[in-house]
Amino acid sequence: MIKNKKILEIRKKIKKKFSLGSWMQIPSSDIAEIMGQSNFDWVALDMEHGSFELNQTVEIFRALELGNTLPMVRVPTDDTALAKKVLDFGAGGIIFPNISSYEQIENNISEISFPPLGNRGIGFNRDNLFGMNFSKEKITKYKPIIFAMIENIQGVENLEEILKVKNLDGIFIGPYDLSASLNCIGNFKNKLFKQNISYILKKSRKNKFPVGIHVPSGEKKEIKKCLKMGFSFIADGTDAVFIYKNSFK
Repeated sequence: MIKNKKILEIRKKIKKKFSLGSWMQIPSSDIAEIMGQSNFDWVALDMEHGSFELNQTVEIFRALELGNTLPMVRVPTDDTALAKKVLDFGAGGIIFPNISSYEQIENNISEISFPPLGNRGIGFNRDNLFGMNFSKEKITKYKPIIFAMIENIQGVENLEEILKVKNLDGIFIGPYDLSASLNCIGNFKNKLFKQNISYILKKSRKNKFPVGIHVPSGEKKEIKKCLKMGFSFIADGTDAVFIYKNSFK
């Protein structure tokens, strides 16, 4: 399956170079098809702030896959029931928000991982073409990409422990929520905010852990700056930003 190959490709990229993806908040398979053809490695559906219904995700996944783009999902909470559902539907990765402790993300990973890595239930579903691609090798080899979002001061303080979690692919910084936690909402030039970003990057590099970040503006100069800083998993803009930043005002 294209999705399985893409999972392995992205894992390799974030360890050796970088992977560029994007972000969706508008529940449109047409928009997803366009974004899927836009040379992104992956596109994350934002089910925390976007307006997606669960039954809409399958068509959006299909539209992204037409362009060899991996569908991922940022779940709204650490509700693993929803995470398991979208994985059954064909998501290739999960971004868990607001992670603040080792125990929290370790439990999340266990809940969405098949035995022997975890206790997720095994069955026929769209992810394995309802049994057509069902095998032990595929279940273990193509496990979903998992990122833990660090977006509060508690997560930063517990980062060293979080970095010890097995089967976690990387750390993903939520810039707006992290800035809010530091009492400087949206001020990414704030000294304290920049210090925390540097700390996350330094500790993650020391542990050979990929770090991602969202660049909501989609500005190329900001993306290049993030690459220079050492980020290797970058979300470029959002569907809405791509539409309105080119509008006449």
